[in-house]
Amino acid sequence: MTSPLRTSVPLAAVPVLLGALLLPGAHPAVASSDGSARTRISSPLRAQGELAHRAADSPPVRLRIPRLRVSAPFTGLSLDAQDRLQIPSKKNRNLVGWYEDGVPPGARGNAIVLGHVDTKSGPAVFYRLGQLRSGNTVNVRRADGSTAEFRVTAVRTYKKSRFPNQLVYGATRDAQLRLITCGGEYRKSEGGYQSNVVVFAKLDGIHGGS
Repeated sequence: MTSPLRTSVPLAAVPVLLGALLLPGAHPAVASSDGSARTRISSPLRAQGELAHRAADSPPVRLRIPRLRVSAPFTGLSLDAQDRLQIPSKKNRNLVGWYEDGVPPGARGNAIVLGHVDTKSGPAVFYRLGQLRSGNTVNVRRADGSTAEFRVTAVRTYKKSRFPNQLVYGATRDAQLRLITCGGEYRKSEGGYQSNVVVFAKLDGIHGGS
């Protein structure tokens, strides 16, 4: 995590990303070497790996959010040796991560996408994530050339100590998307940002492709 940037944007983003994602049934957060808090993954995300149709659905390659003028490449994320969800590299501020053992964006289920709010070198890809509003569009270009278009249904900020794991990470019957970053109050002694910003979106349609 980095020191908080002075901004009027009510971000609860994951400072450099998901400070401490409280995943369903997760263990208490632990501080990482950069001061960020991270938690171990539990049932909801693991269940995604069992349900994902990765052979039939094309993986994401680029995220576009017109309202925020975001155009960012994807990287795959998985679990580390301590059973914690990895985060995108901080070397590239314009990079988003997709939980690749789960549901790909556009497939039936709940696709999880993470991005940093800032790094030591300045604002990052999800710096203005909290400015999205219901009705805004989020587009995901996929490897097969198609684009999955999502419509934002809600933007919420949650204290990490009261994070609604099942609501954010749980399985869904239709195709949905979660964009997550850090935000809220920043307390370096307590692991960084104290909240998470979560954007909820539903699939509006898939266009193009082979």
